[in-house]
Amino acid sequence: MISKSGEEKGREDKAIVEEFKGNETLVKSVQKTGKVVIVHQAVRFMGFGAEVAAQLQEKAFDYLDNPVLRVAAPDVPPPAAPVLEKAFLPGQQEIIEAVKKLT
Repeated sequence: MISKSGEEKGREDKAIVEEFKGNETLVKSVQKTGKVVIVHQAVRFMGFGAEVAAQLQEKAFDYLDNPVLRVAAPDVPPPAAPVLEKAFLPGQQEIIEAVKKLT
């Protein structure tokens, strides 16, 4: 049962990545703005944002004015306590600082 649900989750994850590969909306946005900030709750290292950044680098490199910036959780195990989770996840201030780097 556990392996079956893991297989289903793997198929869902693969479907998300496949859907992204065919999505030209983000590429069009890069063509228009020349900038990208990716924000996600997962850790920065090997997180989903890394795949998005890699895809955009491949498909829209010539349109980028700056490197793709990522705002993510730190590369440490996530805390279990809800109070600590707020400090762990990227927040509004981190996003604002990343956007300011692009201007």
